[in-house]
Amino acid sequence: MAKKLNLETLLLPVFLVLLISSNPYMASASIEEANALLNWKASFANQTQSRLPSWNLLSHKPGTTSPCTWFGIFCNSAGSIIKINITSFGLKGTLQEFSFSSFPNLKYVDLYMNSLFGTIPSQIASLSKLIYLDLSNNHLYGEIPPEIGLLTNLQVLYLDQNQLNGSIPHEIGCLRSLVKLGFSSNNLSGLIPPSFGGLRNLTLLHLYRNQISGLIPKELGNLVSLIDLEFSHNQLSGLIPKELGNLVSLTYLYLFNNSLSGPIPHEIGNLKSLVKLLFNLNNLSGLIPPSFCGLRNLTRLYLYGNQLSGPIPKELGNLISLTYLDLSENQLFGGIPSEFGLLTNLEHLVLSGGRMAVSGLGLCGGNVVVRGGGVVVVLGIQQDEEIQKVQKDNKARFVREGKERRRLWAQRNIPRSSKRGENKEGEGIQDVAETEPEKESTANVGMLPSDIVELLASREKQVCLSDSEDEKTEVKRNPTKKKKKSSYQDSNFGTDEPMS
Repeated sequence: MAKKLNLETLLLPVFLVLLISSNPYMASASIEEANALLNWKASFANQTQSRLPSWNLLSHKPGTTSPCTWFGIFCNSAGSIIKINITSFGLKGTLQEFSFSSFPNLKYVDLYMNSLFGTIPSQIASLSKLIYLDLSNNHLYGEIPPEIGLLTNLQVLYLDQNQLNGSIPHEIGCLRSLVKLGFSSNNLSGLIPPSFGGLRNLTLLHLYRNQISGLIPKELGNLVSLIDLEFSHNQLSGLIPKELGNLVSLTYLYLFNNSLSGPIPHEIGNLKSLVKLLFNLNNLSGLIPPSFCGLRNLTRLYLYGNQLSGPIPKELGNLISLTYLDLSENQLFGGIPSEFGLLTNLEHLVLSGGRMAVSGLGLCGGNVVVRGGGVVVVLGIQQDEEIQKVQKDNKARFVREGKERRRLWAQRNIPRSSKRGENKEGEGIQDVAETEPEKESTANVGMLPSDIVELLASREKQVCLSDSEDEKTEVKRNPTKKKKKSSYQDSNFGTDEPMS
């Protein structure tokens, strides 16, 4: 037994020597990566350095140089770094001192929401195995290096919320493995590269809040996997390409606050998966496509602040999931389709600024409130009892106004006291249901001369028939003020609706 133990003791050093000599790469790679991280740390501001105490070779067991236990560092089984994840940590420094070539196995880099500044070095192309790169919410500036186009394994690229400028490199179109691409909230200018048409695996494309101009490339119609497309708050012009109708998986389509013109392509009606469609604040013209009838999953439709004309298509009544509909500040005319009564989930309806007739409001299932001539708004009507309340208020208002006109006419001819106050001009439905007007007593009627009673009876039909003419006159007296395009409802959008 003693001999056996002594033999194992004697062979142990030999075993360790053989183990180390059989894999010299493990030690050399680990040392190089550790030194590269320490050099990068040394370039940080002093306050940042103090927040990374674990990045210190002296803190480890004697004989080891592996950084695999350091904060935010992850290694593979061979001890080589494959992931750097330091988010919302307050790192204050640059990427200039980061030795990209020292990390041959690095696949994930997530430095979201720090205080990194300076430019993105072209040496980033050395990370040939990189799959995930998130440098968003920092203070990086300068141009996006075209060398990023060499990272052919890249699947996620987020550079949002920085101060990057210049044009988008067309080399980005070479990243055929990309699934998510976010360049939003920078100072990027120039055109959207047509080479983006080759990113067939892309599901998310965010370019909103930049200074991108020119046309929307028709090549984007090739992105058949796209779910979220957001180009809002740019300087895009020209037509909306009909090829966008090929994006059958699209759920969010935001093109608002640009300078797009021309008609809305009827092919947009092919996007059956759409949940939110925002084309507001452009220069779009023509009709609202009846093909929108197939967008049954749509919850928000914003077309306000354009130059759309014609009647509201009755087919919008098929959008049974709709909760927000804003068609205001256009040149729409005609009545409100009775099919709007089918929109039982509707919470907000805005049709102001057009030449809409209000005579058909009773056909909308009560989901309307009248405020002035030609202005229709629905706010928060969700429950049946609320709808019934609005219906009752509408009926009471029409009865009250008719009797008030007759009373005022009689007062002008035969002065007499009245228990009821005069309605204010333009008064709308109140939140609390008003009581029905008191019936005129026969005693009061008997106090008038008989010839006046007969005259009132003969004129009653004429007064009632003139109600619609009075409403038209009231519309002319109280024109609706034009809304400012830049301020309306932008607060609803956060990261430009939806939050991603």
